[in-house]
Amino acid sequence: MSQENVEVVRRLWAAAERHDSELVFALYDPDIVWGSPASHGPLEVGGFYHGHDGVRQFFRAFLESFESYEAHAEKIEEAGDRVLVRYRVSGRGKGSGVEVAMQRWNVYELRGALVVRVKVFETEAEALEAVGLRE
Repeated sequence: MSQENVEVVRRLWAAAERHDSELVFALYDPDIVWGSPASHGPLEVGGFYHGHDGVRQFFRAFLESFESYEAHAEKIEEAGDRVLVRYRVSGRGKGSGVEVAMQRWNVYELRGALVVRVKVFETEAEALEAVGLRE
């Protein structure tokens, strides 16, 4: 099942990168839990969000400080029964015009062919610890 999970997350990221939110949400379980254990600075939105509406709320809150925003998956890999994604976020601050770029890690949990939980991490060490691996 792990390789199938990786393929689902690849499809999800491909859809997200082409801004196909209909397919993205089709790959999310209606009861998805999305978020990060803590806020990591002024650009992060800490806490967990529930369901499709919660995920939309998370992104509205996160993206409100950006004039432009892109995220690109750099590595998608199996991590036991979960999927680990390293990605690069870049954008321009709304109002300030400041360019930002950062690397983040997401851990995806799936049931069937749907994503049921996404945890966002600021560091690789945190993400690896979350999946039971060490850096």
